[in-house]
Amino acid sequence: MPKTILKLFFLIMLVISTVAISCLDGAPLRNVPVTITQPDGVVIHCFASGDEFYNWLHDENGYTFIQDATTGYYTYAIIISEKLVPSEHIVGRVDPASLGLAREANVYPRDIVRKFSRARVGSPLNPEFIVSAPHAGTLNNLVVFIRFSDDSEFTETTYIFDHLFNTTVAGANSLRNYYTEVSYNQLTISSSFYPNSTPWVTSYQDSNSRDYYRPFNLITNWNGYLNEADKAVREQMLLRNAVNAIASQVDQGLDIDGNSDGNVDNICFIIKGTPEGWSQLLWSHMASLNFFNVYINSKQVMTYDFLLEDDLISRGVGILAHETFHSLGAPDLYHYVNQGVLQPAFRWDLMDVPLNPPQHMTAYMKMRYGKWLAEIPTILTSGVVTLNPLTASSNNAREIVSPNSAAEHFVVEYRKRTGTFENSLPDEGLIVYRINTSLDGQGNANGPPDELYVYRPDGTGSANGNPSQANFNSSVGRTVFNDSTNPSSFLSDGNPGGLNVSNVSVAGDTISFSVSLTAEITTATTGVATDVTANSARFNGTVNPGGFATTAYFEWGTSTAYGNTTPSQSVGSGTSSVKVSWNQSGLSSGTTYHYRVVGNNTKGIVNGLDATFTPGTINQGTIWTPAGNPHVITNSVTINAGATLTIQPGVIVKLSGLAGYLRVYGNIIAQGTVDQPIVFTSLKDDTVGGDTNGDGSSSTPGAGDWVGVNVSPVSGDSSVASEFEYVTMRYGSTCLQVSNQTAGVTINRAWHEKWCAARDSRPLEGWQPPSSMTSRTPWQLCIPMRRLSKGGPNPAKQ
Repeated sequence: MPKTILKLFFLIMLVISTVAISCLDGAPLRNVPVTITQPDGVVIHCFASGDEFYNWLHDENGYTFIQDATTGYYTYAIIISEKLVPSEHIVGRVDPASLGLAREANVYPRDIVRKFSRARVGSPLNPEFIVSAPHAGTLNNLVVFIRFSDDSEFTETTYIFDHLFNTTVAGANSLRNYYTEVSYNQLTISSSFYPNSTPWVTSYQDSNSRDYYRPFNLITNWNGYLNEADKAVREQMLLRNAVNAIASQVDQGLDIDGNSDGNVDNICFIIKGTPEGWSQLLWSHMASLNFFNVYINSKQVMTYDFLLEDDLISRGVGILAHETFHSLGAPDLYHYVNQGVLQPAFRWDLMDVPLNPPQHMTAYMKMRYGKWLAEIPTILTSGVVTLNPLTASSNNAREIVSPNSAAEHFVVEYRKRTGTFENSLPDEGLIVYRINTSLDGQGNANGPPDELYVYRPDGTGSANGNPSQANFNSSVGRTVFNDSTNPSSFLSDGNPGGLNVSNVSVAGDTISFSVSLTAEITTATTGVATDVTANSARFNGTVNPGGFATTAYFEWGTSTAYGNTTPSQSVGSGTSSVKVSWNQSGLSSGTTYHYRVVGNNTKGIVNGLDATFTPGTINQGTIWTPAGNPHVITNSVTINAGATLTIQPGVIVKLSGLAGYLRVYGNIIAQGTVDQPIVFTSLKDDTVGGDTNGDGSSSTPGAGDWVGVNVSPVSGDSSVASEFEYVTMRYGSTCLQVSNQTAGVTINRAWHEKWCAARDSRPLEGWQPPSSMTSRTPWQLCIPMRRLSKGGPNPAKQ
């Protein structure tokens, strides 16, 4: 069979397969076959390992070799004064073992990381500067094929790469299917290929040879680059020229700027050939095109993935998914120095060890960098928790705060071997990992310490342990995790983390476990404003310190931006709720105020829910919106003549006591809708607007809990046009009373849901629908607290 046909057959089988898993040791390449030629013509078959920041050549037994700059020969490397230098022993002529040379000889220079950090703005070393692609919607990825002047054309068909990038066949291993799944159907990646060609790949051919993109050597490569700056310029010149060659082929109608930031979302360059050791350029990586201004359809090219043909074919969708997540702003989770010695996340996260088919990234990475999870809920109390697998879009992970650290917390999630991608996992069950917020956005590149570390048996700050056994479930006998178990819940500094998880169940459709918190999490609950007068009010709330020294204060103002803060007061360090209050004067009568209680300690700041109140008299146009729910009235509020209170659909008004009423001398416009009625109810009613008075189930609502809404406009005032539409009133006394029958008041589909105190069998006091009053269905509110529909349909059934 011809060589080209054999290769094509192999590639087709590789991309169609959805069950074969690449067992690479990490995101860096390991043992990539490479052929080099000595100056005397001897061919050496060896291997390359490393990543784009640091890589090396070695033989099958791990003996490192390096090229001698003065002779051009590759020799076995030795370490002198903490530097890797060539020895006198030429590769291919001696047996390194018989000479007593050290295996795995390498010096991982931290200055490599520093140099690349400066040279590559917007790279995995500094992800905060990546001009990231959109995280939702459609990302139109451009794929450009490149070969050098001394290369023959690619031998693959476009079908091979289209299947690798774009297939939507159920269960197929493709970049598009992967991101559709891990983003919970929020992100679609569609790739197009350039130069346009079919059925065989056609590539842009550079004017320079491959040697131009290799390091300079006095003997073997006069044409190579001299230093890091020279290398970076040559790389970006290559890419600039390739983009300019294909730019006119990109359809003007193709949206290549999905997030409208003026930049092309992503370009993937596929370079002919294989990765090469001691050459960071010819190695798969992600970076930003920032040396030249290059445009496609008026959009600037910035973020790109640089992939070697053979690397992409051998690692498949795994390397594609890994580099693409970099383009979305995610950092690496493997260590750049001493690669593979400590693997913080191992095969439990794409950004440490990308498998093929690629596994999901952890829930934290999806939330922080993918933005596909709005939050990871925090476990606030001890008890049993049940989780769905990470493949489910909700209830798949929980956060547990460490009682021993303000900067670090734990995340627990359920990883189940299922589907095309999660079947790549080393095992299944509950995994527990630590997040160090002081390293937020940095990943694990320069670790330890790490932004994300997965706990595993025998793992310590200096020992890798057994990361493939990080899963907890009763079937494998790992069901308890605390400061005394193996592994223990140690923090980045080695001190106990204070986590206590037990009773981990079998790994079924869901997984459950018990959590015991040594101290309850700090909580803050905003109470009801009391003692409200025309110009003052008493703020109330409770704060549970959760076992930490805590202070409390109130934020207040005329919107949820607040803008004002009361003095702090200590609430101690106990584990029970402590009442706090503050008397605030200098308020403006008739203005609606927002306020909330705030707890503050070493664990951070905890905000209570927003609450509102309106003191005194409304003298001008005022609007109550659902954003202020529930609006609380504990003292009477008067709407003076000439003023209008507008209550928007969905507003909840809670009232209390004999002072709980609205007196309307001007206008009140309360227009709800079928889907968003306006509700007037008791302060004790927890069924709408939550537990506003903060007493749990200690109090229950009843008839007569509040007075009512008294519409008493000035007789003959032609400006009066109050209206009630889709309004529900509960637990009041008179509820709605119109004292002046000659005024313009419209009542439409307003009804009561609970009995009115002492007035459940008579019409509203003194109320008869006169001819001067507009009323489309007047009798629906005629008899308090009864759902009568004389003159119209029953609003409760609308």
